[in-house]
Amino acid sequence: MIGEEYLNQQWHRKMLPGSLSESFYVLKNKRGLTVLIGRNNTRIIKLLVPDAAGNLVNVVSNRPVIGASAHPMGDFLGANQTFFADSIICFLDVDQSRITIYPENKTYEIEWGTEKYNDQELSFKCRMKVVFLNSFLLFTIELRYFLAEDNSISIKYEIVTDKKLILIASQSPFFNLNGADDESVLRHQLYIKADKFVGTNNYFKHLNEVTGTPFDFRKSAIIGSRIFDNDEQLKRAGGYNHFFLLNKTEKKTAVAKIKGEKTGIIMEIYTDQPVLKFQTLSCLANWENDPAKPPYRKYASFALKTGPIPGVGNIVPADFVVLPAGFANKKYFKYRFLTC
Repeated sequence: MIGEEYLNQQWHRKMLPGSLSESFYVLKNKRGLTVLIGRNNTRIIKLLVPDAAGNLVNVVSNRPVIGASAHPMGDFLGANQTFFADSIICFLDVDQSRITIYPENKTYEIEWGTEKYNDQELSFKCRMKVVFLNSFLLFTIELRYFLAEDNSISIKYEIVTDKKLILIASQSPFFNLNGADDESVLRHQLYIKADKFVGTNNYFKHLNEVTGTPFDFRKSAIIGSRIFDNDEQLKRAGGYNHFFLLNKTEKKTAVAKIKGEKTGIIMEIYTDQPVLKFQTLSCLANWENDPAKPPYRKYASFALKTGPIPGVGNIVPADFVVLPAGFANKKYFKYRFLTC
């Protein structure tokens, strides 16, 4: 079994009865910070963080995140056939344990394995060959988690391709710093070091100033104090689902901070990337009323995802990155946890 179906089946296998050691990799530092990572899909399942009282709190929400990486590919590809004629499009959504590749008429050869594993470090490597239209693409993905004694978890990955590749690559869980089962992040306090943001459907061709808008988080603000403002961008996205162009800063300086009001847990984000995407889980109206779906509440979690400046003019959607042949796409980001 290969490709998207392979990874999805591996994820379902994890859900079968078995010991903890069979289902997860476990990383833990001396201060109690603990991360559980799926053995068959690299997904962060739990992240246990000490709160202000010293109790361990799971801050990773495993609520459904439908639509987080969905794109209307049919009309989009048809309207841009010339640009994509010699391209392969890959949705590498590590959070959802999913690889989707266009064009659809293709075959895969995939090798996915663990390179290194100890108490505080875990690395994976994926090698894939995609055969399509009498041609083929070779690319590799290397992913590394490292748990440090400053109560941080850093994530690095590198993607190398031998042909032009249109890529969306995601490796950031959804969080609730009050605990995974808490119902809302609207009282979380957020800081983002960014003077500009990108409106929905603007493809990075137009940057908006945050000054005087609900997107100005240069001073810490409560998310729920502005998410319901009469703002066209918030209405269009059903909340926050926007890219921020980060101000230039040193790698050792946090580009964003967010605090859970009930636990006192503070999460800082560090990165070598120029862009941060802030998402609230707020746009699943049809999911709420379907009794066949798992329980779900709006605004129950958030994501802060880092990445390069994406898009190509007004052709490629803003969370796509174009990788030229032979190009190595490298990314580093770190979550550090404190209490107050």
